[in-house]
Amino acid sequence: MDLADDETGEALSRPITGYFDLVLGDTTVVEVKTSGRSWKGQSLDRHLQLGAYVHACCELHGGPSKLLVHVLVKTKTPRVETYEIERGEPGNRWWFLAAASIERA
Repeated sequence: MDLADDETGEALSRPITGYFDLVLGDTTVVEVKTSGRSWKGQSLDRHLQLGAYVHACCELHGGPSKLLVHVLVKTKTPRVETYEIERGEPGNRWWFLAAASIERA
């Protein structure tokens, strides 16, 4: 997917490529992660990979996107934590700005 800033028209030289783990019929994206510790207390609002999924989903499906993240926490007593992120533009513009900054570095 080509990347361009909706506000300025700035285009990045490289496209974003990747795959969703699962897309449900209502366009909810499901991501499955593993971790050695809990994600509780972490700010997922600025998580680059999850931001990329939200950005791509907004572009592909035209509007606010919903992302369900299931984290298998690999501790002595394993458990699954689920986080729901719902966001649309301009709430995800930070991600494009971060991607542009990383590309220029």
